Amino acid sequence: MLIGRSTQLATLRTCIDQALAGRAAVAFVHGDPGVGKSALLAEVLTSASSDLTLLTSSGHPAECDLPYATLQHLLRPLASHIDQLPPVQRHALAQALALEVGAPMEQTAAASAVLALITTAAVERPVAICVDDLQWVDPSTRSVLVFLARRIDADAVVMLLGHRGRLDDDLLGLGTSVMLSPLSGDDAKTLLRHRHPDLGAAVTASVLERAGGLPLALLEIPSELSADQRRGTEPLPASLSVGVSLERLYEPRLRLLADDARLALLIASLDDMSVEDLTAALSHAGLSIESLGPAERQHLLHLREGRCQFAHPTVRGAVQSTATAHETARAHEVLAHHFA
Repeated sequence: MLIGRSTQLATLRTCIDQALAGRAAVAFVHGDPGVGKSALLAEVLTSASSDLTLLTSSGHPAECDLPYATLQHLLRPLASHIDQLPPVQRHALAQALALEVGAPMEQTAAASAVLALITTAAVERPVAICVDDLQWVDPSTRSVLVFLARRIDADAVVMLLGHRGRLDDDLLGLGTSVMLSPLSGDDAKTLLRHRHPDLGAAVTASVLERAGGLPLALLEIPSELSADQRRGTEPLPASLSVGVSLERLYEPRLRLLADDARLALLIASLDDMSVEDLTAALSHAGLSIESLGPAERQHLLHLREGRCQFAHPTVRGAVQSTATAHETARAHEVLAHHFA
């Protein structure tokens, strides 16, 4: 059940309608982890699947270094169309997809072959290309997708691309930007009551505060609680978990941090401090405010207006939930020493 996304859904359906009318369209759905990009893409494709040839895939961290990994999965439904291509293009695409022995040809040749394949298929039936988690797509496939987005025009093709976080420079201006923000307070409460009608009033308030409007957190936080905790007859944990799925979405960025940066981030997450107080607290651990630089570059927090501001309330929970017992004890020890 999509709540609070009617405007974005209408925008994507307009893109689908353009393709059905023979005019190409490209849209990028982007936003923070857990904001509902995948759910929105699934909803719009489900409602239009009977009218389109669907080509769907998604990026994955484990396949980032495998050339054309995402493209191989994406083009499976069009395998029978490859033989219809001119020999040079057929050979280039077959090598890129590892259908023929030999090293893949240079990327422009492969991209041109994919463009020919897609536009040929679109003559028979409109084509929808949907790739989620573009930030994890292998570079070879990504270059092909950017090539397609720049060149499809008077074709019955729609490209819907999901991207976590802000769009990279090479994607700006290529199509319609559909930015997903956290749900409003009323929409968040509606979603929570729809999926978890057994929550007590005080528990609902706690979950809403912790989730910060992220649909995935609203769905998963209550699932971590016992029946008595959901009803409010048993105390809630000292710190509500943001849910396993959301932790996994933050995990790739947290994993990139060195031990010092991760400890600094954990210390910052445990108390709302000014930059001055945080700097003093970090010094007790042999760290400095610069230790938070890697986390800031990963868009997990920002140092603004004299305070440490997390990118979203759920970042705090993910940092704390993924910390080891030793790291948590060390962070609490640092804060205790600072505030003694």
